[in-house]
Amino acid sequence: MSRKSVGITLLAIGSLSMMGGITSIGWGISKMVSSFQTIATFEAPGSTLFEVTEPGTVTLWHDFETIHNGTTVNHPSSLPGGFTFELIDPVRGPQSLSYHSSATMSSGSVQRMAVGSFQTPEAQSYEIRIDGPEPRIFSVTEGGTMAGVGGFLGGMGIGMVCGFVGLGLVIAGVVILITSKRPSPPEQPQRGDG
Repeated sequence: MSRKSVGITLLAIGSLSMMGGITSIGWGISKMVSSFQTIATFEAPGSTLFEVTEPGTVTLWHDFETIHNGTTVNHPSSLPGGFTFELIDPVRGPQSLSYHSSATMSSGSVQRMAVGSFQTPEAQSYEIRIDGPEPRIFSVTEGGTMAGVGGFLGGMGIGMVCGFVGLGLVIAGVVILITSKRPSPPEQPQRGDG
């Protein structure tokens, strides 16, 4: 294989690797954004029905700063004692909330704090019931808080590795092409005087 062929091959592989890196970063960003898409917002005490599109986890959020039904809501981020949370699974019956860290999210005029999550083993409709001492606004997102962050970090990590490897291969290919020997022109016989 000639040096020129090696240089062209490195350019092609490097370009593909960089495109794969860009795609991976895009996937990571979309994974994070999609894991925070609201599928239900409601006032509690109360209940609401929501549809899950794929099995997994749903996260329950306390929307402590928001605009709900045209009214500005501004509460402390932590909930007062006395709230109970229950997911009604049509197959398995009532399910308890799994409490976890107090992750927060801010989007536009909405400030949220994660309350916990429920496992949703089937793509179907579920009902969530919340009882408590005072009215608060809650929302539900599909996916766990760590799933979105993990997808983002994974996509970014893979994307950066592919991008840097691709860039290195492209640079190596260009260097090889520039430094490859060009065929020497044939020597012209010298004319003599005589």
